[in-house]
Amino acid sequence: MQFPIPDIGWAPLLPPLILLVTAALCLFFALFLEGGRTSALLALVGLGTAAVINLFLFQEARFGDPTAGFWYRYLADLPAAGFNFVILIGTALAILISYDYLERAELDHPEYYPLILLASVGAMVMAAAADLIVLLVGLEIMSLAVYVLSAWRQGSRESQEAGMKYFLLGAFASAFFIYGIALLYGATGAFHYTGIISNMGGEAWSQALAVIGGILILGGLAFKVALVPFHQWAPDVYTGAPTPITAFMSVVVKAAAFASLIRITTLFFPDFAAVITIALTVLVALTLVVGNLAALGQLGVKRMLAYSAVAHAGYLGLAVLASGELGIRAVIWYLTAYALMNIGAFSVLTLITDKNDR
Repeated sequence: MQFPIPDIGWAPLLPPLILLVTAALCLFFALFLEGGRTSALLALVGLGTAAVINLFLFQEARFGDPTAGFWYRYLADLPAAGFNFVILIGTALAILISYDYLERAELDHPEYYPLILLASVGAMVMAAAADLIVLLVGLEIMSLAVYVLSAWRQGSRESQEAGMKYFLLGAFASAFFIYGIALLYGATGAFHYTGIISNMGGEAWSQALAVIGGILILGGLAFKVALVPFHQWAPDVYTGAPTPITAFMSVVVKAAAFASLIRITTLFFPDFAAVITIALTVLVALTLVVGNLAALGQLGVKRMLAYSAVAHAGYLGLAVLASGELGIRAVIWYLTAYALMNIGAFSVLTLITDKNDR
């Protein structure tokens, strides 16, 4: 008896799969050939290859029909391709500024480049997810790698504190996110975005569950993008983590979280109660005010840049509130300029500070 071949569709997953294979090769070279710089060059080659594949997917989505994998749970549409370019650019620039920094700071360990690539894999999965479970998998892949990288300076109390604080607060945020997914599934009976939208109506209790689940999901993503009052981790983690990792977090993690946030808000929020839109509006307004004012009183450069990143999250939040195609384009272009300028600022910091980032 022959069974039909499932329509998995691997093509949209080629960019993150290339990074996954590259991460394994980087670890092999670093462990067995003692080639830290070889691993960095190999990582850049993998990122370039993934960018070329992503360009083909972008062209196909722009001039043809967007492809999707795993029964339309993983998308290769224009927003996913655009955010992937931001993630790839941010990762490549973070690796470039790490090239000499790691040796000067005596932090050149074999797991460094594989972990950065794995975090990028999770970020790309988040950007292309059309299912809450796929989104959760991408979020955890990215988060676990970044938790480790935040505490990369083993002899530094600040770095260990940054990693622990980011891990504990991130665990709470993930718990809220998962509980929100559970409530949304209980209300709609679906994890896929299309299924959630089609089953959004119903009895009053199911609508209440959906609203509560949406608020919890919003809180989990607000932590990742550092919206006020979920921003408390940012100044300490940005200060304690090695400077290239701080640059990586400020761009790649933010891009992945905003890609997920704007896709969810565009699809879900019009069918939710107005309270969720109002809550997001309040968060964005607080972020704009607190981020800019708090940055003025900082004495450390990295803490000032951390609050600057919080303020930028507020500006990006305005595009999320705009929603629709124009909002998505605005976020992608803003993140592209933000990636170049922000990593440029952190790269200067790596040149003027000592091996302890002071």
